[in-house]
Amino acid sequence: MTSSTSPDSGAFYAKVTFKGRSIVVPNVTRETTVAELLEQVDLPGSASVKLLHKGKVMWSGNVSSATSPAFPNGIKGKSAKVLVMATEAKDVTDLNAKKSDPLTRGFEGEKEREEHRRKGGGGGGARGHWGPAHSSQDRDYKFARIEECANQSFGHRSGSRTPHAFRARELLEKLSTDPGVVAVMTERELVVNALGEMDPIDDRLMQKKAEEGMCVLGYNTNRGLRIDIKLRTDDLEGFLPYEDLAATLLHELSHNWVGEHDALFWTNYGQMRAEYLYRHASLAAEGYYVDGRTTAAIAGVAQHCGAGMKQVASFVLEEISQETSRYGVPVQLVAPAVMKHCSELTIEAEAQKEEGSLEVVAQAKEERVTVV
Repeated sequence: MTSSTSPDSGAFYAKVTFKGRSIVVPNVTRETTVAELLEQVDLPGSASVKLLHKGKVMWSGNVSSATSPAFPNGIKGKSAKVLVMATEAKDVTDLNAKKSDPLTRGFEGEKEREEHRRKGGGGGGARGHWGPAHSSQDRDYKFARIEECANQSFGHRSGSRTPHAFRARELLEKLSTDPGVVAVMTERELVVNALGEMDPIDDRLMQKKAEEGMCVLGYNTNRGLRIDIKLRTDDLEGFLPYEDLAATLLHELSHNWVGEHDALFWTNYGQMRAEYLYRHASLAAEGYYVDGRTTAAIAGVAQHCGAGMKQVASFVLEEISQETSRYGVPVQLVAPAVMKHCSELTIEAEAQKEEGSLEVVAQAKEERVTVV
């Protein structure tokens, strides 16, 4: 609504605009009521109306009872812009009667979730996926952001059998807080800007590699700027096995140092894989359980690390040999470094065990002295 003053008569013209339609109302004065001002505007009698001027509400109420002056103090200057807003009572009633979408988080819920993320927390509630003692990433060495693939990107529709994007996010959070992954990233002081889900349909790199006869399970952009993992099966009806996803994530983390799949890359990956299994084996040895299961069982690797580091080394080398042959790298070039690293981890475990025993003995002696 725009108005211009008439210095001779004290009246002014008002331009009323509503839903793209403008009407000029002549001879408007300070005594002109809101109802008189809006009588030529097609408004339902039950509508709630607001008149706004310079961001402030000049008047609000029901059109049928709009008997107060629209401009009791007049308008300063030659023109003024006034916004007319109207909402039907039926629309308000219908909106209030609707139930909120259970899949949509409110502002408070989103605020709490964002605060949890900022502190490095994962999903799965307060206990996380890995129990209360391992429910978050490291404070400094972590994935800064988690980004699931939006539903519309790959044609998710109501009734679709593919898991919802919320489930994909939970899976990415489970990977980011996996004690084995956390141990690897902390030991090597890694920070990755984003851990994301590959679009299972519209991913250009995946399509290109598929045309070349290769299967892309993940990729690392700019050596740690972003890592994307293929979470879903080809038919989109479920997720790939967690054990395979964790191995793919470690594979992509290894690309932070080496781009090509050469002997150096596979050596680095083999050592990281051994560290991952060692961490889960250590938690099992410590008696750490989550709802009656070890973290190794939750990660699907209990069968690979339950019999000590010799079993770990054997499994890692067997796993690597299946990949190195595709790239023309003899596993014999990788084996010595991986075996040595497993031996170092064994020595570290024995040292920690001995140190723990000494602490128990010292505590017992102190308690005896206190009693005496």
